[in-house]
Amino acid sequence: ATSIIVPIAIGSSSSNEESPILAKRQLNEVHKPFNSGDLTPVGDGFRKGIREFATDFATLTSDGDSNNIFSPLSIATAFGMAYEGANGTTKAEMETIFHDGLDKEEFQRMLLSNAKDVEEKTPDGEVYRSYYLDIGQAFFADNGFLSYSQSNNDEVFEAYLKTITDYFYAEAYSGALNSDEMHQALADWINLKTKDFFHLEGDAFETLEGVLWLVNSIYLKTQWLDKNGVTVDHLFHNANESSVTNSFHSHGATCYENEGLEVYTIPLFGSLSFRRSEEHTS
Repeated sequence: ATSIIVPIAIGSSSSNEESPILAKRQLNEVHKPFNSGDLTPVGDGFRKGIREFATDFATLTSDGDSNNIFSPLSIATAFGMAYEGANGTTKAEMETIFHDGLDKEEFQRMLLSNAKDVEEKTPDGEVYRSYYLDIGQAFFADNGFLSYSQSNNDEVFEAYLKTITDYFYAEAYSGALNSDEMHQALADWINLKTKDFFHLEGDAFETLEGVLWLVNSIYLKTQWLDKNGVTVDHLFHNANESSVTNSFHSHGATCYENEGLEVYTIPLFGSLSFRRSEEHTS
């Protein structure tokens, strides 16, 4: 079975120490360029595929009463990696679900466009705004799956590993996926990619097994302003009203409402947040 895990973090900061487990288990080296300047724009077909998948997914998963927040870009990126290793009926089904929007070169352009570590300064050199944005991928393979793949056709596996490294900038790891060590490795990877936003420990994944994990994370740290340049704080309550999460609208964010469903975008291509309108929620 394949597990797809998609953590999304906005804000926070913490230690960025390396994980000894990840260092021991890593199969490849990834060199992802940041602030890469002028890039070929992502194609209209790719954008259309992500949008149509987002609409389909929202329709299928909404129960009409509760908030439903997700990132179609994260889900598509994880499936994009799976797509490169698929064949036959499985591959054709993925193409249908994502409306032919799984081109690896488009994913590469999207990922490079969203790899930023920027400080904006006044003419006097004073930093008045900074932001960090990264989308990370990982491929975790069970030892048994890895041995089987390599023994049957090592060239195919190596080609797949090269594809997810070069086009998805995915870090690949191997180990016994149902072990405490690899549960901790997964927690370490998510913590590193999200600046310890979730403060995860391995026991958070103690029931997670399978032979392949595909993981995607989005981390964005920035100031959030409204159109008048003022930070705006909107409150989102859990269904049981046990806690409140702060969510911020950024300058340039867009929103539309249709049949009680509000859609907001943040300055990250393809990342959409869906929620029910206030009159439809408690």
